[in-house]
Amino acid sequence: MFRHLSSVFRKFFPQGNVGKMNAIVFFNSLQFFGAVLVPMLTDWGGLTYAQAMLLQSIFVLSNTLLEIPTGVVADKWGRKASIVLGVIFGMVGLTIYGFNKEFYSFAIGEIALALGMSLMSGADTAMIYDSLKEKGEESKAGSAFGMFGVVHMFGLMLATPMGSGIAQYLNLIAPMRFTAIPMVLSLAVALTLKEPALPAHVQQPVPRLSKFFAGVSILRSNDRLRSLALDLTIVAVAGRAMIWLYQPLLQYVGLPIFVFGFVSATFICVELLVMSNVDRLDRVMRGRENVFTLGRIVTMFGFAIGVCALTAVLAVGQGPLAIVLGLLSPILGVGFSLSRKPFFDDSMNEHISSDVRATVLSTVKMMSSAVLIFLNPLIGWSADRSLIIPFVFLTLILLVWSVYKQFR
Repeated sequence: MFRHLSSVFRKFFPQGNVGKMNAIVFFNSLQFFGAVLVPMLTDWGGLTYAQAMLLQSIFVLSNTLLEIPTGVVADKWGRKASIVLGVIFGMVGLTIYGFNKEFYSFAIGEIALALGMSLMSGADTAMIYDSLKEKGEESKAGSAFGMFGVVHMFGLMLATPMGSGIAQYLNLIAPMRFTAIPMVLSLAVALTLKEPALPAHVQQPVPRLSKFFAGVSILRSNDRLRSLALDLTIVAVAGRAMIWLYQPLLQYVGLPIFVFGFVSATFICVELLVMSNVDRLDRVMRGRENVFTLGRIVTMFGFAIGVCALTAVLAVGQGPLAIVLGLLSPILGVGFSLSRKPFFDDSMNEHISSDVRATVLSTVKMMSSAVLIFLNPLIGWSADRSLIIPFVFLTLILLVWSVYKQFR
């Protein structure tokens, strides 16, 4: 048994930088506060939904603006320096969040967290690839990146139920403070990284403004590519909105905080199952277009079921019906919306020439960020008036888009 466990551990955390990077992303993903963040901000922090969602817009905007300049750190001082600084700024952001209850303090915390994420972005995968290349094992990069992503998702699945339990039995801010423990462990591992001898050239995922407009121009001239980009953006943005709406939904139908983390772990598990069965889903659904349609329809039903759950509470009060509907809503609304990216990446790459591929894919990412920056405060403002409003709004958006795609 111990031999089996040892072999599994070595598979996830091999010796050298690759194993250390997996350990770092695992510790970083132990975000115990993830499943209780909205109640933490509103009930403990005293913010409105609009203010909570504005904080997320500040984070997305900061992360977008900081992606390019932070790449200079890895290029000039090395990948290890960028990763270590990324972990440190993440710790700073969490510290600000964990001991202050003012909107402006939270905003500074979000900027620090965005800076930390930007410093990590690109430098983490570059560290893995260059460490393998240094040993002549760059052919293993694909499987190494896949394992890196799996470890990240596993950490999130593990952390959210633990965090909601901590919040239930201690208080709402405790999960944020407990997150300091894995962050310290992450920093300890990061300090042991060995800088690869190869020169650092970290490709940043966000293009400069001129390249963004170049990407927009390409999307405008290619009908198929534009349709794919819009489909990915609209459904993914709805899924990210659900991440911020499901916690107040579960509160509204009468579920305790303890349950929130298990709901989060469930839709993360659904994401993993969908993303790991790309080819199988293509065969079962008899074509990639049918897979895209399935994702749109299931996501739309997730929001529609949320409307039904809220309506049930208004009509007959909290009870089994509202609880069942409330549990189904985020599982469908998140699990099938945020798991479609591998399908779209594959399909879009077929329509993009290699010389502009990075520019177009980065432009699509910026489209999602831009929509979130403006949509988040609107969702928060409407939720302050009635939680059912954003659910109805996003259900209608997805319905209109699905009908347009079906009959276009």
